Amino acid sequence: MTEGKRMNPEIEELMKIISKAQEAIAAIRTACQHVEYKVAQTSWAPGHHAIIRLCLSCGGVSEGITDEEIRVFLEIQKKEITADISTFNNWEGKD
Repeated sequence: MTEGKRMNPEIEELMKIISKAQEAIAAIRTACQHVEYKVAQTSWAPGHHAIIRLCLSCGGVSEGITDEEIRVFLEIQKKEITADISTFNNWEGKD
């Protein structure tokens, strides 16, 4: 970047709006009690996955997922994948 040259003012303004929105979301998530949640899988970096409690109210991650919740989640995922493979195998070659 050339010294003395400013970023596009419209971009600067949008970045300020994004920053304020992120602060507001963080405040809401901090105050949230995370009463209702679902167990879900997230990717925090390519190839790195975690099974989490995802709050249905604020979309934040709720602490305290249990081994039992993880086990049930993985069983459900396995059944869904097996059903998808079965459907594909039954369809394969049938135009």
